Amino acid sequence: MRVRSVVVVLCLGLASGCSGAPIDQTPIDQNAPDELTACLPTTATNAQHVAAGRAYTKSVTFLFFRFTGYFATGTNESLGLSPTARTTLYQIAPGVYSNNASECGAGGGTGGATGAGGSVGTGGKVGAGGSIGTGGSVGTGGSVGTGGKVGTGGSVGAGGSAGTGGSVGAGGSVGAGGSVGTGGSVGTGGSVGAGGGVSTMGEPKIPPVPTDCPALKTGNVTVLGQQVELWVGQKQATRKGSVMFYWHGTGSSSSEASFLGNALSEIQADGGIVASFTTSLATGTTTGNNVWYTDDFKMADVILACATQQLNIDTHRIYTAGCSAGGLQAGSMAFLRSSYLAGAMPNSGGIISAFVNRFEDPSHIPSIITAHGGDSDQVVVSFTDTSIAACQGVKNAGGIAVDCNHGGGHCGAPAALIADQWQFLKDHPFGVNPDPYAGGLPANFPAYCKQF
Repeated sequence: MRVRSVVVVLCLGLASGCSGAPIDQTPIDQNAPDELTACLPTTATNAQHVAAGRAYTKSVTFLFFRFTGYFATGTNESLGLSPTARTTLYQIAPGVYSNNASECGAGGGTGGATGAGGSVGTGGKVGAGGSIGTGGSVGTGGSVGTGGKVGTGGSVGAGGSAGTGGSVGAGGSVGAGGSVGTGGSVGTGGSVGAGGGVSTMGEPKIPPVPTDCPALKTGNVTVLGQQVELWVGQKQATRKGSVMFYWHGTGSSSSEASFLGNALSEIQADGGIVASFTTSLATGTTTGNNVWYTDDFKMADVILACATQQLNIDTHRIYTAGCSAGGLQAGSMAFLRSSYLAGAMPNSGGIISAFVNRFEDPSHIPSIITAHGGDSDQVVVSFTDTSIAACQGVKNAGGIAVDCNHGGGHCGAPAALIADQWQFLKDHPFGVNPDPYAGGLPANFPAYCKQF
């Protein structure tokens, strides 16, 4: 057995200085076989996944700052920013890995014969219909297909899930007070599925539509003189899309929104919009270290108002996220835009004391689920403290709060946790009452996530 050390530098901070990420020196067995059994899960640190070829890194340098992201080989799924964060990857095809177990059923395309007797069926598993024969090579066309993903609309509320295998909006009527059938979508004021109930109270206060709305389409757009990167889905006639506002960390860029993982593509598929802010107005009060300011929320106001005019938006599903300085901005937005924000999912963020209890609209308190890396998650401030401060402020005001200490360092939330944060937001639309998690967090959430 040969032992190799992997050294990864993580330099994404709140201040002009940088702090190094922990060095992963875990021994790696280099004599292990290269090929894994199809969909056999492998749990390791991100650095170990890279060393074994299951993942790769991508670095970005900006001024004095450099940070490294980890991505699954073949699927390009984000695994977060921490080399020491432990993630589980599934080999869904030769040389192709995913952190989503549901991809195990998303097999290759047509024509990809695997030796004598076993073909890779459309959406099927490798070898379905026959064993892998000797001497047979993978035929052309046997790449990973797009089918077999788990539909949106997972479990909602205690006592029942939203449909049996169905996706959100499949088979349920939507409307104020209307019930939603098995597999149906969450109706405003309606119940969801058999046994589980989610209802909402009140209506969000959407900002007025300006006379000079920019055309909202995927790409870069100018809002109030600042640059914003957009990911925009096609307007849907039969379902409504969500809105996500993303704020990047110090020295990073709008492309950091890719760390949202599947939420990014899911929002687009539903006809919604993700807006990741590039530059700041630099007016108002800074929410952290002079990267973002309170007046920057005015850009979000414009985008939201214009989106309700140009797209079919579910105004009960407006969210925010961010990392580091952007995580503090996202946490602050939960307080300073409580009039329309349904929830927030800061990653190494939260709120500084100046904004605690300053809810824009005290009659509505957004839900929040924070993620931070424990005692080592400190860059000028302790992000454990700022995360807990945000959760406590929401809870004290009567809102719903969950804090997740993943222990993986600064902005190192694993992809699985980010997916759970996104699920939390989907299960907590604007004005949700009662809390669908009142009976406890879903079983798939990590044990380190705690309800306030």
